[in-house]
Amino acid sequence: MYELITLFFVVLHFKLAFVAKVQEELHSPAFGKDESILNILKEKLNFYEDIASVFYFIYREDSVKYLEKRALILDNLTPIECVATEELVHRLREALLRYPY
Repeated sequence: MYELITLFFVVLHFKLAFVAKVQEELHSPAFGKDESILNILKEKLNFYEDIASVFYFIYREDSVKYLEKRALILDNLTPIECVATEELVHRLREALLRYPY
């Protein structure tokens, strides 16, 4: 049981560190983000700022169009459909963390 709890906290720390790094990168002047796209993402993703930031970091200008695409890793759901419940939000976060950069 102790090992499982330790693993949980290691994974949680990794996720938080990754999101923090993405948000730091997005706020750097060298990144050149488009605030309007990021705001659209936040609205469409029910203001899950962490998901919107990672989504923009991965897909950049094509982010909004990918919100409507079905993904096998999400059991053929779209990212927008995944913000309907906490369970699906968790699945979307996991899928984004597994994305090969």
